[in-house]
Amino acid sequence: MGSGVAVFAFGLFGSSQLFSTKGNSVRGQSTAGSWDTPANQPADTTSVHAALLSGGKVLWIQGSAARHQFTTGPYKHGIWNPDGTFSDTNTLADDLFCCGMATLADGNVLLCGGTSAFDGPFGFPKTSPNGKWAGGNYSYEADFSSGLVFSTGTVMRHGRWYPTAVQLPDNKVCVMQGLDEYGMNNRLVEFYDPNDKSWTIRLDPAGNGTWCAGQTQEAYDFSPLPPAGSQCYGPGTAPYISLYPRMHLMPSGLLACVGMETVDRMYDPNTYKWVFAQNNVLKRHYGSSILLPLENTIEERGKILLVGGSPAATDPATNSCEIAEPSGSAGITRRSTAPMTFARKHLGPIILPTGEIAIFGGNIQQSEIGTAQLDPEVFDPVAETWETWAEASVPRLYHQVSILLLDGRVWTAGTTTGMNDFENRVEVFNPWYTSEVRPTISGDPTVGDYGETITIPTPDALAITKVSLMKQPSTTHHYNTDQRLIWLQIISRTDSTVTVKAPINNKLAPPGMYLVHVLNDAAKPVPSVSKFIQIPGQGDVSDVIPPAQVTGLVAITNGATQIDLAWTANTDPDLDHYNIYRSSTPGFVIVPGVDQPQAQSTTNSYSDTGLTESTTYYYRVAAVDLTGNIGLTSDESSATTGTATYVSIYSVQGANNYGKLYTGNLKRAGELMHKSSSFNSAMIGQPVKKIVVIMKKNGSPSGTISILVRNSSGSIVHNFGSVDATSLTASDQSFAVESPSSYTLAANDRILVEWDGTGSTTDQVWVKRTSSSSGGWFDGQDTKWTQYKTSYSNQGNYDLAGEWFKLA
Repeated sequence: MGSGVAVFAFGLFGSSQLFSTKGNSVRGQSTAGSWDTPANQPADTTSVHAALLSGGKVLWIQGSAARHQFTTGPYKHGIWNPDGTFSDTNTLADDLFCCGMATLADGNVLLCGGTSAFDGPFGFPKTSPNGKWAGGNYSYEADFSSGLVFSTGTVMRHGRWYPTAVQLPDNKVCVMQGLDEYGMNNRLVEFYDPNDKSWTIRLDPAGNGTWCAGQTQEAYDFSPLPPAGSQCYGPGTAPYISLYPRMHLMPSGLLACVGMETVDRMYDPNTYKWVFAQNNVLKRHYGSSILLPLENTIEERGKILLVGGSPAATDPATNSCEIAEPSGSAGITRRSTAPMTFARKHLGPIILPTGEIAIFGGNIQQSEIGTAQLDPEVFDPVAETWETWAEASVPRLYHQVSILLLDGRVWTAGTTTGMNDFENRVEVFNPWYTSEVRPTISGDPTVGDYGETITIPTPDALAITKVSLMKQPSTTHHYNTDQRLIWLQIISRTDSTVTVKAPINNKLAPPGMYLVHVLNDAAKPVPSVSKFIQIPGQGDVSDVIPPAQVTGLVAITNGATQIDLAWTANTDPDLDHYNIYRSSTPGFVIVPGVDQPQAQSTTNSYSDTGLTESTTYYYRVAAVDLTGNIGLTSDESSATTGTATYVSIYSVQGANNYGKLYTGNLKRAGELMHKSSSFNSAMIGQPVKKIVVIMKKNGSPSGTISILVRNSSGSIVHNFGSVDATSLTASDQSFAVESPSSYTLAANDRILVEWDGTGSTTDQVWVKRTSSSSGGWFDGQDTKWTQYKTSYSNQGNYDLAGEWFKLA
């Protein structure tokens, strides 16, 4: 944000107004949930960063909090206990104000970067010589058990103020952006390895960007300070994204960066490449984003909810919302969804154990405390609708934090009100389910490895219908990279246990501490209090070895619309299924885990149906194991579909050949289309799979039009399919119906077009005809096409004959 940061900081911090008990917020109508009475943190403390730890404790971190008297320390942090008390306030040598955060496999919290200098007026303690906020290059781990022990990691190459840290599937952490020690945007991508607490720079091997520490770029108009520009990197440094870019690990293993600025991006942490950029998207200055609940399947691709923010720092906030979804092999697209009731920025999004998304706090105008929004809003990710819940007492704006607790309540804290003041009241929200009769988890779950099982002891086992798994939360500046919920499939149950499938891979559920909840069978399922479990179980890391490459793929033509595939069976013991990839272009390339398969098969064969005739298709197949690892794709194989032969159905006109009109439950029916009086049709014995009928309507008919076969006694012996009469128009349309399997015509069979009607004398279904009389017929000029699974030649007027068609 550059100078925009300075304008923003002075605009916010310049106010010495303290919050009143009630903000000037528009009140919501709903009273869902309730708030506990606010409680004060220890004197002269607030919460800028927070994380959930063992036993349900909350680690809060203040650092300097940009407060005049603390610019040179003490830099405080401490613990909030589930009973509402505060304890163990400690200090650090470094200022973690505006650091990056991520939780690790053992539950420890990585803290990287922070504030090394302030942008205040000259003479102000610890002021940067060029008037810029500047970042520190230090890093720490806060331990999961107590939160009090901060181990020191090796330092990053350069400083970072407002960086984003995202845990990866292998437990490394990718850190991006932030202002360096000169107050300039840091364009290095660095990876943290918890094993040896080391940092490694990763350059994009396909990139051409270069960067020098302290380099002036983008909106940064400040003159470099000596020795700025002396340490340079590249090619392959990162593009400018934003401060605190909103980034999420997607089920593909890619990192999606959406919101805050006008470019959405995708980054591949496996190849260190920037693989996608989409320009001119809506900027959401200090809006937020959250990964929507995930299904525990290999097909899951993930969706991101984008909420609030403003086009620029000085613009009022928006209530608009979007959903970002993966597109193509590595892209991402946005679409609009229902807006919030209240416009807001500086908001705090939380995933609840029900899968609902709760939005806390925020304000309309950048530096106007009186525009604070007190009413939480809750998003239903299935219906994509919003509901307003009970109003808070304490406004939450810039530097607010919101954390889900073990018991399902939400802890809200923080907000910087000025360079001399901050908000130190904590307020806890009780969602609707906390007042319901809740199912319980009666002991410690037994947790298996990825793709195995988790057994949860509960006396309510027979009533449990859903199980949610949620990553240990850590949050800062209105955003939580770690937030994710995975719905686990119930596999079996006893009277006292529920067994679910463990997360299938480490891209859906990176290793770490998770909150597991069981939900009951109420009309609106009620969640239990959660238990912390470690994923993967048994202290193992994920299976990262993919199955062997598929060999022996052969594609064989089977008629005009089908190609059959077969390949050598994979013998890996943990094989789950095969992915089948198809293209109309030879030499096509597959990116496993990114490109979605055309189909899947659990055996070493597959029939691809519904294809276009006379078309060449190209195939590759890959094996997938129980963990979701995808093997190398097979060599390409291709086949060309055959050419279908179409046979005309002609009219037999004559008084003796009209046949019988079916009545009864058929209010209007097509007159029999039957064989001519000689019954010598060459179509007897031919397999028919697809019928194309040309129809239009008169009036507004409803009901079902069935295309079927009746035998000589009038019984239905085959149904090709049906058409909804409401889909007809007043003009002729072709309707193709195709049954899953072909039917072989027998002597005296009749193909019928039957409509069960609406009962109205004005509503009619018409089959294409040329006569202007009250009836109609199939004739050689208005041909009705019947497509065969096998080749067949036109046999003229003695093929299956169309009979007079009654329409009234």
